[in-house]
Amino acid sequence: MIKLTVNGAAVEFDGDPSMPLLWFLRDVQGLTGTKFGCGVAQCGACTVHVNSEPRRSCVTPIGTLAGAEVTTIEGASGKETDAVRAAWVALDVPQCGYCQSGQIMSAVGLLSANPKPTDEDIDLAMTGNVCRCCTYHRIRVAIHDAAARLEGWSHGRSRLRQSAAVSARLGRARSRRRFPPAACGTRAGRRAGRRVRPQCVHPHRARRHRHRAFQAHRVRTGAVHRHCHHPRRRARRRLGADAR
Repeated sequence: MIKLTVNGAAVEFDGDPSMPLLWFLRDVQGLTGTKFGCGVAQCGACTVHVNSEPRRSCVTPIGTLAGAEVTTIEGASGKETDAVRAAWVALDVPQCGYCQSGQIMSAVGLLSANPKPTDEDIDLAMTGNVCRCCTYHRIRVAIHDAAARLEGWSHGRSRLRQSAAVSARLGRARSRRRFPPAACGTRAGRRAGRRVRPQCVHPHRARRHRHRAFQAHRVRTGAVHRHCHHPRRRARRRLGADAR
Protein backbone atom coordinates (compact mmCIF):
# COMPACT_ATOMS: atom_id res chain seq x y z
CA MET A 1 0.00 0.00 0.00
CA ILE A 2 1.46 3.33 -1.13
CA LYS A 3 0.34 6.45 0.74
CA LEU A 4 0.94 9.94 -0.59
CA THR A 5 -0.67 13.37 -0.72
CA VAL A 6 -2.15 14.74 -3.95
CA ASN A 7 -3.18 18.40 -3.94
CA GLY A 8 -3.46 18.37 -0.16
CA ALA A 9 -5.57 15.21 0.05
CA ALA A 10 -4.24 11.92 1.38
CA VAL A 11 -4.61 9.05 -1.10
CA GLU A 12 -3.66 5.38 -1.14
CA PHE A 13 -2.71 3.11 -4.01
CA ASP A 14 -2.35 -0.66 -3.87
CA GLY A 15 -1.67 -1.29 -7.56
CA ASP A 16 1.50 -1.79 -9.57
CA PRO A 17 4.28 0.29 -7.97
CA SER A 18 5.96 0.70 -11.36
CA MET A 19 3.00 2.66 -12.76
CA PRO A 20 4.13 6.15 -13.80
CA LEU A 21 2.78 8.97 -11.69
CA LEU A 22 1.23 10.51 -14.81
CA TRP A 23 -1.16 7.62 -15.34
CA PHE A 24 -1.97 7.42 -11.66
CA LEU A 25 -3.02 11.06 -11.75
CA ARG A 26 -4.97 10.84 -14.98
CA ASP A 27 -6.55 7.37 -14.81
CA VAL A 28 -6.89 6.76 -11.07
CA GLN A 29 -7.37 10.27 -9.69
CA GLY A 30 -9.05 11.78 -12.76
CA LEU A 31 -6.72 14.81 -12.81
CA THR A 32 -6.39 15.31 -16.55
CA GLY A 33 -4.74 18.72 -16.43
CA THR A 34 -1.35 16.99 -16.51
CA LYS A 35 -0.71 16.00 -20.13
CA PHE A 36 1.10 13.15 -21.85
CA GLY A 37 3.52 14.36 -24.49
CA CYS A 38 6.45 12.03 -25.08
CA GLY A 39 6.72 9.50 -22.25
CA VAL A 40 10.50 9.96 -21.95
CA ALA A 41 10.71 13.25 -19.98
CA GLN A 42 11.74 15.30 -23.01
CA CYS A 43 8.77 17.64 -23.57
CA GLY A 44 7.73 18.78 -20.08
CA ALA A 45 3.97 18.56 -20.67
CA CYS A 46 3.64 16.17 -17.71
CA THR A 47 5.41 18.42 -15.18
CA VAL A 48 4.07 18.35 -11.61
CA HIS A 49 5.52 19.34 -8.26
CA VAL A 50 6.82 16.62 -5.97
CA ASN A 51 7.72 18.04 -2.58
CA SER A 52 7.59 21.55 -4.14
CA GLU A 53 10.05 20.71 -6.92
CA PRO A 54 9.20 20.24 -10.62
CA ARG A 55 9.22 16.60 -11.69
CA ARG A 56 8.40 14.82 -14.95
CA SER A 57 5.56 12.53 -13.95
CA CYS A 58 5.74 10.30 -17.05
CA VAL A 59 8.99 8.69 -15.84
CA THR A 60 8.37 8.81 -12.07
CA PRO A 61 7.14 5.43 -10.69
CA ILE A 62 4.39 5.72 -8.14
CA GLY A 63 6.28 3.28 -5.90
CA THR A 64 9.02 5.88 -5.26
CA LEU A 65 6.60 8.48 -3.89
CA ALA A 66 5.59 7.00 -0.57
CA GLY A 67 4.87 9.90 1.79
CA ALA A 68 5.50 12.50 -0.93
CA GLU A 69 3.41 15.61 -1.56
CA VAL A 70 2.30 15.87 -5.18
CA THR A 71 0.82 19.07 -6.62
CA THR A 72 -0.75 19.22 -10.06
CA ILE A 73 -1.99 22.16 -12.10
CA GLU A 74 -5.45 21.72 -10.54
CA GLY A 75 -4.13 22.14 -7.00
CA ALA A 76 -1.42 24.73 -7.59
CA SER A 77 -1.85 27.76 -5.36
CA GLY A 78 0.14 30.48 -3.70
CA LYS A 79 1.38 33.92 -4.67
CA GLU A 80 3.77 32.57 -7.31
CA THR A 81 0.97 30.61 -8.97
CA ASP A 82 -1.38 33.59 -8.88
CA ALA A 83 1.28 35.86 -10.39
CA VAL A 84 2.09 33.38 -13.17
CA ARG A 85 -1.56 32.83 -14.05
CA ALA A 86 -2.23 36.59 -14.13
CA ALA A 87 0.78 37.16 -16.39
CA TRP A 88 -0.23 34.26 -18.66
CA VAL A 89 -3.71 35.75 -19.09
CA ALA A 90 -2.48 39.33 -19.51
CA LEU A 91 -0.05 38.38 -22.28
CA ASP A 92 -2.24 35.76 -24.01
CA VAL A 93 0.61 33.25 -23.78
CA PRO A 94 -1.21 30.02 -24.76
CA GLN A 95 -2.08 29.16 -28.34
CA CYS A 96 -3.13 25.52 -28.51
CA GLY A 97 -2.63 25.25 -24.73
CA TYR A 98 -1.59 21.59 -24.62
CA CYS A 99 1.82 22.20 -23.03
CA GLN A 100 0.79 25.12 -20.83
CA SER A 101 0.11 23.15 -17.65
CA GLY A 102 3.71 21.96 -17.70
CA GLN A 103 4.97 25.42 -18.64
CA ILE A 104 3.11 27.00 -15.73
CA MET A 105 4.29 24.41 -13.22
CA SER A 106 7.91 24.89 -14.33
CA ALA A 107 7.54 28.69 -14.16
CA VAL A 108 6.06 28.49 -10.66
CA GLY A 109 8.92 26.26 -9.55
CA LEU A 110 11.43 28.73 -10.97
CA LEU A 111 9.88 31.75 -9.24
CA SER A 112 9.61 29.86 -5.96
CA ALA A 113 13.37 29.28 -6.02
CA ASN A 114 14.42 32.52 -7.75
CA PRO A 115 12.00 35.48 -7.45
CA LYS A 116 14.11 37.65 -9.82
CA PRO A 117 15.26 35.40 -12.67
CA THR A 118 17.33 36.66 -15.57
CA ASP A 119 16.86 35.57 -19.17
CA GLU A 120 19.59 32.96 -18.68
CA ASP A 121 17.87 31.62 -15.56
CA ILE A 122 14.56 31.36 -17.42
CA ASP A 123 16.14 29.61 -20.40
CA LEU A 124 17.88 27.14 -18.11
CA ALA A 125 14.76 26.38 -16.05
CA MET A 126 12.38 26.16 -19.03
CA THR A 127 14.65 24.36 -21.47
CA GLY A 128 12.94 21.02 -20.82
CA ASN A 129 9.49 22.36 -21.72
CA VAL A 130 8.71 22.16 -25.42
CA CYS A 131 6.08 24.34 -27.05
CA ARG A 132 5.13 23.35 -30.60
CA CYS A 133 3.41 26.73 -31.06
CA CYS A 134 6.77 28.43 -30.32
CA THR A 135 5.48 30.82 -27.65
CA TYR A 136 8.89 30.92 -25.97
CA HIS A 137 9.24 34.70 -26.28
CA ARG A 138 5.86 35.27 -24.62
CA ILE A 139 6.68 32.75 -21.90
CA ARG A 140 9.90 34.56 -21.06
CA VAL A 141 8.17 37.95 -20.97
CA ALA A 142 5.34 36.48 -18.88
CA ILE A 143 7.79 35.11 -16.32
CA HIS A 144 9.42 38.55 -16.03
CA ASP A 145 5.95 40.03 -15.65
CA ALA A 146 5.08 37.50 -12.93
CA ALA A 147 8.34 38.33 -11.11
CA ALA A 148 7.39 42.01 -11.23
CA ARG A 149 3.93 41.20 -9.87
CA LEU A 150 5.54 39.35 -6.96
CA GLU A 151 7.38 42.57 -6.09
CA GLY A 152 4.06 44.37 -5.88
CA TRP A 153 4.47 46.28 -9.13
CA SER A 154 2.34 45.43 -12.17
CA HIS A 155 3.01 46.56 -15.70
CA GLY A 156 0.63 49.22 -16.91
CA ARG A 157 1.40 47.84 -20.35
CA SER A 158 3.23 44.58 -20.76
CA ARG A 159 6.70 44.50 -22.25
CA LEU A 160 5.43 42.53 -25.20
CA ARG A 161 2.79 45.11 -26.05
CA GLN A 162 5.25 47.94 -25.48
CA SER A 163 7.69 46.35 -27.91
CA ALA A 164 4.88 45.84 -30.41
CA ALA A 165 3.86 49.48 -30.08
CA VAL A 166 7.46 50.61 -30.52
CA SER A 167 7.83 48.39 -33.60
CA ALA A 168 4.64 49.85 -35.06
CA ARG A 169 5.87 53.38 -34.47
CA LEU A 170 9.22 52.55 -36.03
CA GLY A 171 7.47 51.00 -39.01
CA ARG A 172 5.38 54.12 -39.54
CA ALA A 173 8.48 56.28 -39.23
CA ARG A 174 10.30 54.18 -41.82
CA SER A 175 7.37 54.40 -44.22
CA ARG A 176 7.26 58.19 -43.83
CA ARG A 177 11.00 58.39 -44.40
CA ARG A 178 10.92 56.25 -47.54
CA PHE A 179 7.76 57.83 -49.02
CA PRO A 180 7.58 61.44 -47.78
CA PRO A 181 4.01 62.63 -48.44
CA ALA A 182 5.06 66.27 -48.74
CA ALA A 183 7.50 65.50 -51.55
CA CYS A 184 5.30 63.19 -53.60
CA GLY A 185 4.08 66.05 -55.81
CA THR A 186 7.54 67.42 -56.53
CA ARG A 187 10.08 66.33 -59.12
CA ALA A 188 12.58 65.35 -56.42
CA GLY A 189 9.89 63.35 -54.66
CA ARG A 190 9.03 61.48 -57.87
CA ARG A 191 12.69 60.70 -58.46
CA ALA A 192 13.01 59.44 -54.88
CA GLY A 193 9.86 57.39 -55.33
CA ARG A 194 11.24 55.81 -58.51
CA ARG A 195 14.36 54.81 -56.63
CA VAL A 196 12.42 53.16 -53.81
CA ARG A 197 9.11 51.89 -55.19
CA PRO A 198 10.45 49.25 -57.62
CA GLN A 199 11.79 47.39 -54.58
CA CYS A 200 8.20 46.96 -53.39
CA VAL A 201 6.73 46.03 -56.80
CA HIS A 202 6.76 42.49 -58.11
CA PRO A 203 9.35 42.21 -60.94
CA HIS A 204 6.80 40.76 -63.37
CA ARG A 205 4.42 43.61 -62.72
CA ALA A 206 7.19 46.19 -63.09
CA ARG A 207 8.25 44.61 -66.41
CA ARG A 208 4.65 44.66 -67.63
CA HIS A 209 4.34 48.34 -66.72
CA ARG A 210 7.55 49.15 -68.60
CA HIS A 211 6.31 47.24 -71.64
CA ARG A 212 3.01 49.12 -71.65
CA ALA A 213 4.80 52.46 -71.33
CA PHE A 214 7.06 51.54 -74.25
CA GLN A 215 4.11 50.55 -76.44
CA ALA A 216 2.33 53.80 -75.59
CA HIS A 217 5.46 55.70 -76.61
CA ARG A 218 5.58 53.85 -79.96
CA VAL A 219 1.93 54.64 -80.60
CA ARG A 220 2.48 58.32 -79.80
CA THR A 221 5.47 58.54 -82.15
CA GLY A 222 3.65 56.73 -84.95
CA ALA A 223 5.93 53.70 -84.99
CA VAL A 224 2.96 51.34 -84.76
CA HIS A 225 -0.78 51.56 -85.19
CA ARG A 226 -2.68 51.83 -81.92
CA HIS A 227 -4.74 48.73 -82.76
CA CYS A 228 -1.91 46.74 -84.32
CA HIS A 229 1.34 46.84 -82.38
CA HIS A 230 3.04 43.91 -84.05
CA PRO A 231 5.06 44.95 -87.15
CA ARG A 232 4.13 41.82 -89.15
CA ARG A 233 0.45 42.28 -88.50
CA ARG A 234 0.79 45.91 -89.52
CA ALA A 235 2.40 44.80 -92.80
CA ARG A 236 -0.40 42.31 -93.42
CA ARG A 237 -3.00 45.01 -92.82
CA ARG A 238 -1.26 47.27 -95.35
CA LEU A 239 -1.09 44.48 -97.95
CA GLY A 240 -4.74 43.70 -97.40
CA ALA A 241 -5.71 47.34 -97.76
CA ASP A 242 -3.67 47.61 -101.03
CA ALA A 243 -5.29 44.45 -102.40
CA ARG A 244 -8.75 45.80 -101.70
